[in-house]
This record gives sequence, structure tokens and C-alpha cells, in this order.
Amino acid sequence: MQQSEAELQIWERLAGPSGCDLVARVEACGDPDGLAPADLTALRAGADATLVARAIDLVRARRRAARKLVDAARLFVDIEGVEQASGTDVAAWKARRFADARVSRVFDLCAGIGGDLIELGRALPGAELVGIDSDPARAWMASQNAGCATLAEDATTLDVAGAAFHVDPARRVEGSGRRLRRVDEYRPGRAFLEQLVASGAPGALKLGPGADLDDVPGGLAGEIEVVGGPEGLLQAVVWCGGLAREAGLRTATRVDRELTFSGRPARLPVSARVGSHLLVAEPSLERAGLVAARAPGGAWALPAGDGWACVDGPARDPWFRDFEVLEVLPWREQKLRAALRAAGAGVVHVKIRGRIADANVMERSLRGDGAESVWVFGYREGDRSVAVLARALALAGAAGEDGAHSP
Repeated sequence: MQQSEAELQIWERLAGPSGCDLVARVEACGDPDGLAPADLTALRAGADATLVARAIDLVRARRRAARKLVDAARLFVDIEGVEQASGTDVAAWKARRFADARVSRVFDLCAGIGGDLIELGRALPGAELVGIDSDPARAWMASQNAGCATLAEDATTLDVAGAAFHVDPARRVEGSGRRLRRVDEYRPGRAFLEQLVASGAPGALKLGPGADLDDVPGGLAGEIEVVGGPEGLLQAVVWCGGLAREAGLRTATRVDRELTFSGRPARLPVSARVGSHLLVAEPSLERAGLVAARAPGGAWALPAGDGWACVDGPARDPWFRDFEVLEVLPWREQKLRAALRAAGAGVVHVKIRGRIADANVMERSLRGDGAESVWVFGYREGDRSVAVLARALALAGAAGEDGAHSP
């Protein structure tokens, strides 16, 4: 029997009555990473060691999944599948665009544990949904979790004509966790992805947020959306065919705040002068190349890049964190300490661009006895390092969708 088929049989046994009882007993033991020898002995009394090990893995993976997936306690998942799956909020955000387009048939290629497939099902009641994954166990998980048909097939061999598609190519080496940064390393690779987006079918190609957006399949003909959340960048999506609003459009999204902005990539002028206010862009806005499109008139970038922009006045915009500049000085620890004492600093937040220091180490080292919370921004300007001391202003209101905008 092939290993993949044996693995599938183990998962199927876990879904049966005795398997569910075993999983419940593992959950009752508490921390699956700290099971006592007596607990393991009791668990193995009624089941073979392989099934017990997989039940422990399932409980561990469900607890990991609870950080990003709704109803994680009912899902059949493994840890690597959880790590690669879209979180519920991102999957629901993408599924909304499929629903707005009123598609009636969707193939979810490389479906994994079914994170996107679950939300497509919620957004498209009555639509024909098919999940496809080359791993039989993962295809089975997606079927169980999303409640729809799945196929354990190689996505590159299937004809998906007449349907919309969502494709999430593998971006890690199974078993090692090593991330694949370049699209050419994804599985399926560039040739298949380019063929898919060139078909003209409405669809979404999910990429890692670190992908080179100027060199992704369908990037010029479709729309690229960079999605972020409270924890930072989450993923990039190439919208294709009828799901793309404009060819070459870029969109930045902060999914937890349902904040979205669209425009054309551009660059701010660069100046070494530090203005009275330093603006830190949302990571998705910077990654999408839209800081210049959104920034207030007259803004310029510091040598640290577009993500740190300057203006001579406050800017109330939910896409930027506004900092009032207190002082600009050379990056020397003795000078920094003196300036921070003068500013009455207690808690010190350090943000670094360029390898001038370890931000975590500096935050501990520069902490003072004062009552003020002060931010220190460090970056390189030519052959010298610069420090900007600043005070954070109140966040601009960000409730509701900001709407698409093309300058």
C-alpha cells in the first residue's frame, strides 16, 4: 500500500466513532505537548500507537488552527496544512469577490485543508465547488471541512474550462517547513500558473506576500491585491479574468478593518530632510507600491524607503501611523540616551531599517525612568546612520471600507 493511501486510512479512522472518542480523550488530557507517560499508556490501551500519535497531532493542529480559523475544534487538520491555509478573515474577504461576480462553479486547486474552500461555500450557497489536491489525505480533509466534493488529483492534469478558479500553489517544502520565496519554485510552477491565468477564466492566484509583484503570472493583465492584518502581511492575490477590476491595478487591504485602497504603483520623491511629521505606511500599502498614490500632497520619502514618509504637518489617514518628530540626530547610543532622557522617555519603541542595530536589544537598552512613550526610527543615509525621535499621535479612524480609488 502506498504511504499516501495508508495516511488517508488513518485519518478516516479518526473520523469514525472510535477515532472521535480517542480524540476527545486526548483533548481531556490537557496540553498535547505535555502528556504524562500514564496518559499515553491509557490512550494506547484501546488503540494502536499510530492512531494515538495521529490523534495527538490532530489536537495539537486544531489548537494551532484556532488562532486563524473559525470552528477549528471541528476541523480535520495537520500542522503544516494549518500553516499554509488562508485564515478565515482573508478567505472570507476573497470569497466575497467571487460572490459579487455571481460565479456558479469554482475549482479550488491545491485546496490543502480547505481554508479557502470553506469560505467559498459560505459565500456561494448553491454553487458547484470542487476542491483538488494531489495529497489524498489533504483532499479528504478539505472535503470533511468544507462539505463539498474533492479530488485527489494533480491540478495540472485537470480541465477547469467553464469554471472560476482559486489556486494556492505550495510555497513550502513538505516536512522541512522551508519557505519557497520565488514563484519559479512554487508547485505547480510558473508554466502552469501562466497557462491558467492566460485562459481568461475568472480566478484568484494566491501568492506569498514576499513575491516579486513585478514578476508574477498575470500581474500585468490582472489586478494584484496585497492583504495584511494586525500581524503584518498575509498574502498577495492576483485577480484574473472577470474578477480583476482593471488590468495593472494594485490594491492594498487591511482585512481586519475592511480597509482597502486601489491605485497605480508610483514612487515618492526622496529627500534626506526630516519633516515635522513622520508617516509610517500600512505594510500592505507599502508592499503594493501605493504609498505615493495615497500619501498627502507634498509628502516625500526618507532614504529608508517609501514606507517612511515625511510631511510638514499632521496627517489624519488610516493608512498611515502619524508621528510628531521631536529630534533628529546621528545614531550613537550615548547621544540617543541623552536625547531620550531630555524627552522624559520611559518605554522606548525602536524601529530599524538597514542593519544598524538590533531593535529588540535597543528597546531594552534605551528604556528610561520617565513617563513618556517615545519612538526611535533608525536608518541609513549614505555612509551614516540617522535616528529620529518621535511621539505617536492618536490613530486616525479606520472603521468601514475606504473604497477603491484610482488616481
